[in-house]
Formats: sequence, structure tokens, C-alpha cells
Amino acid sequence: MTVEGFVANRLAAAPGEWRRLVGGKFRRWIFYRLRSILRKFLVGGKTRLVIVPGLRGVGKSTVLWQIYGALLEEGMDPSRVLHLPVDQMLAYTGSDSVLEAYEAFSLHSRGRRVMLIDEITYSGRWPLELKVLHDRDPDTAFVVAGSSSLHLRVAESADLARRAVVEPLFPMSFGEYLGMREALGPVKVARDLEEAIYSLPPGEALERLRRVEEDVISASRGFEPDRDLREFLEVGGLPFSALADDRLVAWRQVVDTVLRAVDVDLRGVSSFDQETVIKARRLVYSLALSQGAAVNLARLAREIGMDKKTLLRVVDALERCELIFRVHPAGERATRVRVHKAYFATPTLRVAIRREAGFQTDSLGLLAEEAVAGSLRKATFLGRGGFGGVGYLPTDGEVDFVLEGPAGRRMRVEVGVGRKERGAVSRVGGRRIVVHGRGLKLEGDILFIPLWLFLLI
Repeated sequence: MTVEGFVANRLAAAPGEWRRLVGGKFRRWIFYRLRSILRKFLVGGKTRLVIVPGLRGVGKSTVLWQIYGALLEEGMDPSRVLHLPVDQMLAYTGSDSVLEAYEAFSLHSRGRRVMLIDEITYSGRWPLELKVLHDRDPDTAFVVAGSSSLHLRVAESADLARRAVVEPLFPMSFGEYLGMREALGPVKVARDLEEAIYSLPPGEALERLRRVEEDVISASRGFEPDRDLREFLEVGGLPFSALADDRLVAWRQVVDTVLRAVDVDLRGVSSFDQETVIKARRLVYSLALSQGAAVNLARLAREIGMDKKTLLRVVDALERCELIFRVHPAGERATRVRVHKAYFATPTLRVAIRREAGFQTDSLGLLAEEAVAGSLRKATFLGRGGFGGVGYLPTDGEVDFVLEGPAGRRMRVEVGVGRKERGAVSRVGGRRIVVHGRGLKLEGDILFIPLWLFLLI
């Protein structure tokens, strides 16, 4: 089959495929961000290249199909929207060229149009080709999804970085999980939550959070915070596991996703031999079975049987694959601290690996800390409250996280689930929040927020 024939078939088949695959599925937060960008483009907006990286299984393909359907529902002619799975094009035509697909698409449409490109990492030349297409055609927008190494490739290409907007698809929030499970009706609380947690003075934040709490309870469709939160931490981080009827099957699929990321994606971000990839598996297992997030790299290297330099390369690659992320020490003592914190992208990955290894219980405190770390990581990427990075200060004692803002502004977050509620955070300054397993309250200027409420966004 030629590329031209493949593209013609995609244009003809996509409307029916969209209805069959994703009709009526829950729309995640990134859907609305992408739809807004494309709506503006179609009426003259300038942003026309969006990169959507994300962990395997996080829902990138579904989001692209939902965007396709939304464009058609808003009246766009199907001939002006191409949904292009590069892996399928390569399999059927032998070509991985986005440029060839674009030229074939151009035979069928004129005017402002959209290419939704899935599995872009199957194309070896995509950074250069997208740069060329972006400069050549101001009337075509490109939304590109693929593995998390996309973010790295954009960062490595100065030309592409200047042209592209990166919109990562993170694992599910608790609010998205509840919406997908239909335990919560439509409720617009994200902006109020964001401002209360990251911006408002403590007293105003408390009142805003009380209103949010009331709105969420009013929208409940059988929502039970303790029960649903535990289920979210264990199976709700990825869409396919969140909707699974059988937990054991879901966990097996999650582990398969992790192993495929190690075996395939790891090689995509760095050139490792087979022996190193096997040891990378052991590293992932070791992190999942650990009792805490603190990692002594020298000790871990000895345990895995890997020299420290290679271990650092593997840890960096796992982070680029979005399987894990690190929270680094900050402040004046940072360079002398040998212990870093390593978290999985979602607690669901940790739980699945532990179940596969035969462990039937988990530390709720560690799962809560991991979920909060992931939420803070997303918040700093999105610039919530003006904060641009998350770390921890060795001088803060047991305070779990510190967010760095402009002009030396800091926000400290302690996770008080599964241990004492109020520890070292009471002995430091700045904006202070304790995320815990009880109710909403204010003690002095320390804001205590229930874990379920904090994780809604």
C-alpha cells in the first residue's frame, strides 16, 4: 500500500472508528486544553504545533481520538482532519515519513486543517519533518503524541523547542478517577482548589476549600472518600486499570506496561545493552519494594550489581520514560546530600509490582506521599501559584517537600497520613500545608487539607 492510499483510507474510515472506539468516554483535563488551542488556531491563532508526551497506558491515543471527535462535532469537515497512527502507517506502507503523509493529506483538503499524529516515535525523522512542515504551512496544526521521550527530543532540538508547545499527559488525578468511575457528577472546582492550595492567604484558603468540599459532596454519586481514595491509589492512576473489573488482571496489565517501558522505551532514550536493561528491571522492582522514597544511590548500585555511573544513567532514563521521577535536595546543603527521593509516576505502578511479587499490603503513608509528590510535580510544571520546582530541604527535618517560587518564596508541604499529623512543618516558615487523613482545618497559619481533597486536581 502507498502512503497516499493509506492516508485516503484513514480519512474515510476515521469517523466510524472514532464512534466505535471512544464515543461517550470521560474527557480528561488535557482534552479541554488541547481543544482550546485548536479552537483558537481555527480562527486565526498562532499556536500550531503541540507535543503530548506521556507514560505508556496513560491515555494519549484516547485523547487524540476525543479531539478528532470534538472537531467533527463542531462542524469541521472530516477531510480537513487526519488521524495518523504512525505505527500503522509504517506497518502497511513501509514508510515512517510524516512529511509524506502530509503531502498525501494535502491532496484531499484545503484551508485550515489539523493533523493528529499518534505514536510519532515510530518515525525516525519526526523532529526535522515537523520543523519543516511548521515553517512551510501556516494553515495546518499538528498535535503529536507518543512516549515520554518526546519531551526529551523537543528539548534537544532548539529549532523545534521554539515552535512547539509541550502538554504532557500526566497520570490520572483523583478528580479524574471519580469522574471516569461516575462516582462524582460534573463539578467545576479546579480553579478554586488551585488558588486555595497555592496562592490564597491561609484564612481565605480555608473558606474557599470549605466551599469546594461542599460542592464536591453535593455532586456525589455514591462517593465515599476513604474507600474511593484507597482504590484510586491502588488501581486508579491509569485509565485502563481504573476501569478494570478484575484488579488482578489490571495489575498484571500495569506490570506489563512497566516492563515494556523498560524493555523498549528505555532504549529509545539511551543506548543500553541487554544486560543493563535486565538490571534496570531489577532496579524498578527494588524501588517498588522499598519501604520509603529515600534512595541512597551508592547502596542501590551495590544491590543491583551496577556501577554508580551506569546506575545514574539508568535512573535518568527511567525518569525520561516517566516511570519514575526524583525529588532532589535543595538549598545550601544539597550538594552534600547523598540521599534523593524517587517516586513512581503514580502509586498504581508501585502497588501493581508489589502484588506481582506477592505482597498483599502497602504502606498507606508511602502511597499518599507518592500521590502528593506527583500532584506537586504537575502543579510546578503548570506554574500553579508561580511555583516552578519541587524539592526538599535537608535542613527542614521531616518536611516532605518544598516548592520554590519567585523572589525566594517557598511553600512547604508535609504529608501526615499514616504518621503524626504535625511534625517539622511547625518549626519552619513560609507557606505551610499539611496533607493528612482527617478534616479541613487551620492551626495558626498552617493549613490542614484532607488527602482526598488535595488530590482532586
